[in-house]
Amino acid sequence: MTFYSVFQPIWDLKTNIIHGHEALLRGNAPPEELFKRALENNKLVELDSLAHTLALTTFFGEGRLFLNIHPKTLEKGFKMALNEFNIDPSQVVIEITEHEILNEIVAKKNIKDIKNIGIKIAVDDFGHGFTNLSLIEWIQPNYIKLDRSLIKNVRSKTLDPLLRGLNDIAANIGAEIIAEGIETKEQLEFVKYCDIQYGQGFLLGRPKLMKEIKITG
Repeated sequence: MTFYSVFQPIWDLKTNIIHGHEALLRGNAPPEELFKRALENNKLVELDSLAHTLALTTFFGEGRLFLNIHPKTLEKGFKMALNEFNIDPSQVVIEITEHEILNEIVAKKNIKDIKNIGIKIAVDDFGHGFTNLSLIEWIQPNYIKLDRSLIKNVRSKTLDPLLRGLNDIAANIGAEIIAEGIETKEQLEFVKYCDIQYGQGFLLGRPKLMKEIKITG
């Protein structure tokens, strides 16, 4: 099976400059199916590591590189030797899905190790289902990525104070907010209105091969 990486831009909505890209694994089947098969065959950590290697090998874009990490990989530790790639650790952001963390004690240690080498941390899918705010407190992420469900209905009367409240929480721990799933101009304008710094979604840019991305600067 052939695997490759595509990259989706994350925009700074206040400066209209690309802040970074999220790397996404692609193959001969949908991503969910690829990871499901890997889990069934006890190859999930290997597939996760392959995804990271492909992304680090092919990335030459602007700003930060966001890498997804499965909880099972996190528990074994992020062991990529970044000096083998043309990227500074401070450019790399590891995305953790907080509601999937299985072993909190091991995760705490490995997150600390990741931070100690200069890599940044993002909590992904924040607001999806049950969200444990205490995890945000001990993870102390650099970024909080809001689940796409939070901005799906921008006409909800409760959404404005909710997003502003999350912005305040992020500011208190020194984190920045990224709104995911921006697909309409209405959603984009609302996210900007709520003073969210960063945005990601099909409206702002679909995932592409790195060679298809126009590099500026």
